[in-house]
Amino acid sequence: MKRILYVENDPASVILLKRILSKEYNFDSANNDKESIQKVEENTYDLILMDINLNSELYGEDLMRLFRRIPSTSKIPIFAVTTRAFGNEGERLMDEGFNGYFAKPYDTNNLIKSIKFYLNIEN
Repeated sequence: MKRILYVENDPASVILLKRILSKEYNFDSANNDKESIQKVEENTYDLILMDINLNSELYGEDLMRLFRRIPSTSKIPIFAVTTRAFGNEGERLMDEGFNGYFAKPYDTNNLIKSIKFYLNIEN
């Protein structure tokens, strides 16, 4: 079973996404930058979803760049999850190095479809 890490500091968002994804994936979460770094050092993930506004020492973009430098996470898909997806924010996030982004509130079907696509899972 594929493994997904969700980096999010809002417990309600974690609970919601866990309900959506835990039936098909091993779901893990971290509520800040330090916890997420520890988790990627201790586990292997197939995909990371990351809130870009973590209220931590690192912003989501900085954390994503750090993950890109860690061999175990350098090539895996990393998606930004944000409430700021207006204007050209999505393009900016992808230019920063994210594989894609989801605007909160996100469309559950689109989220699942995108995850399956990036994990090479047939729908």
